Amino acid sequence: DWSLSNEKDLAFTLEFPKEVVRRDVTLQGTVRCEGLLYSKDTLKSLNEQFCSARKEKWVAEEIVEDLIRKKEAPKKWNPITDEWEKQNEEEPLFSQLSKRASFAFADRKEQKANSARPDLKNLSADFGPFPGVETEVHFQKEGKVTLKKGFSKVVVGTWYAEPINDKPISYYGNFIY
Repeated sequence: DWSLSNEKDLAFTLEFPKEVVRRDVTLQGTVRCEGLLYSKDTLKSLNEQFCSARKEKWVAEEIVEDLIRKKEAPKKWNPITDEWEKQNEEEPLFSQLSKRASFAFADRKEQKANSARPDLKNLSADFGPFPGVETEVHFQKEGKVTLKKGFSKVVVGTWYAEPINDKPISYYGNFIY
């Protein structure tokens, strides 16, 4: 029995009605495996969201750096008044705070977009087909294995899968999107 929700949350169960013993491991009950998979489209979308957020951050950062450069610019000699004067008028406080808040918001947005993307090192080496998903998928490593016996539920390990396809396997993984 298996299910796929949100096009990425994968779960399947294995029933062990009789006790299975191998070395020091005993299984009896329901083993549930949970994990994530990411389609090519999903990964592309997550990368596009990150790139867009990063671009917004760079623009906001440039505005704040320009604000700082103007504020910290060296004074200029005015021969008419015989005094050193600031080169630029100081920007209103509300405007400064607004620009800094925009930068902080853009920075947080970039962090959030980056954390939504999986680390490529934690994905299967290649894409492959999966039922219920139109495009090929990567499996995320370190899926969770739980054992349910009666009312108790215990995490007993992790699982991992590589998609079955006709492509040769590489130790280095070719992540081309």
